[in-house]
Amino acid sequence: MKDATSRTEAQKSLLDILDKRPLWVNKCTSKLFVILLSLEEERSINEVFSYLTEEMVIDLFVEAKTQYYHYLDVTRWNY
Repeated sequence: MKDATSRTEAQKSLLDILDKRPLWVNKCTSKLFVILLSLEEERSINEVFSYLTEEMVIDLFVEAKTQYYHYLDVTRWNY
């Protein structure tokens, strides 16, 4: 998962996540994230992103990043 410091970077990272659909993404349960997961075409996803505010995109990114690091903590052995 790529880190993001702006809306465009967060959007690129989210598009990458939505394209690959890793296992941990099922833990992202906000309504907007579920809608994005249900869309098939990248063009449709970009259209939804165009209607979102910067804060909403960043909130989606934070939700995905939180679940990603939670997944790493749970599945990784610490020696």
